[in-house]
Amino acid sequence: MKASEILRKSQLRVTPHRCSILNHFIQYDRAFTPPDLETVFKDEIDRVSIYRNLNSLSNSNILCKLVDSRGITSYVFDKHSGCGDTQNHPHFICKLCHTVIELPELPQTYIQHLTSLKIDGFNILAEGKCKECEKKEN
Repeated sequence: MKASEILRKSQLRVTPHRCSILNHFIQYDRAFTPPDLETVFKDEIDRVSIYRNLNSLSNSNILCKLVDSRGITSYVFDKHSGCGDTQNHPHFICKLCHTVIELPELPQTYIQHLTSLKIDGFNILAEGKCKECEKKEN
């Protein structure tokens, strides 16, 4: 799916900056921090615009906001965006290559228990080494 289609489905205005940022996430299957994006778009998009667009894209559930054990915030494209799936799902992030893998959905009984609570945010992030990085080290 194209960035412009995803933005329209999410009722966000289609702008060149949003499309550039979203296309970057779609192209790579990994997490990016705001400073990573500042480096990528240094001649194209200013720092404030990057942060503003990251907030818009994550608030619209297009990007997942991940906070690792060091407190570093990164973002990854949510492959479920535009599918009507707003369910929170856990992620795994490789500490070496920053690849993000969506983990299987949580058991339905767990999700049902959560629906009875007033939850403002829900993040499950597993951290470690992916298979490829593990192979490289051996």
